[in-house]
Amino acid sequence: MPESALQTDHGAWRTAAWYPSWAAVWLAAFGLYQLVLTPAGYGLFGESWLSGGFFLLAAWAVLRAFRVPLRADLARPAPRALGILALCGALLVACCLLCATFWPVSAAGWQQFARLQIGIVRMDAVYFTAKLPELLFQQSMILVLVRRLQSSAGGLRGVLSGFALLFGAIHLPLLVLKGLAGLPYVLAAALLGCVFPLCIVRWRQGWLYAYCAHLLGYLVVGTGMRAFGV
Repeated sequence: MPESALQTDHGAWRTAAWYPSWAAVWLAAFGLYQLVLTPAGYGLFGESWLSGGFFLLAAWAVLRAFRVPLRADLARPAPRALGILALCGALLVACCLLCATFWPVSAAGWQQFARLQIGIVRMDAVYFTAKLPELLFQQSMILVLVRRLQSSAGGLRGVLSGFALLFGAIHLPLLVLKGLAGLPYVLAAALLGCVFPLCIVRWRQGWLYAYCAHLLGYLVVGTGMRAFGV
């Protein structure tokens, strides 16, 4: 996407408060999810459909708000991108079946993970009903952030460093909510500061590839936790 498109088609790209506003939207969405929906029984160990609907609506709102500067990203997906999405869907089903068949979670372990709301060990329909829309919201916010950084950071190095810093920082509240159990999420967020921007910057409709990479990370970690009894 030409840099000028980001600078002229949407005035919000140029405001000094843009990055704090972006972070506030992210934190507000996940604050509502963690502090309202989850305690009300709509989290990853409850009736997750409401959380899934909330994140779908949030993702739609973000992409709708920035549809002009993101018009090239939101064009009709290429067949290759759709094929990779379909492959990820098949891998998701396979991982869930493997976990359910060969690596059950003990009752004590289930209670512990439910208390900490570490839903990734579920690897079932309840978990992904909320997680897939949540990842869509995350990737819509990531796409907006990367394009904004492109217009102001001055090159790929600036995009990568700025993204890693901000994306890692907004995950720090997990340390308050989950204690040390949230540390892997914070570290993973900082490391993925290289993967997501590279997908978006280097490839046409790269945010879809970033979504697939994001999902694959969860599948690998979740399946690994079940397989090794973590």
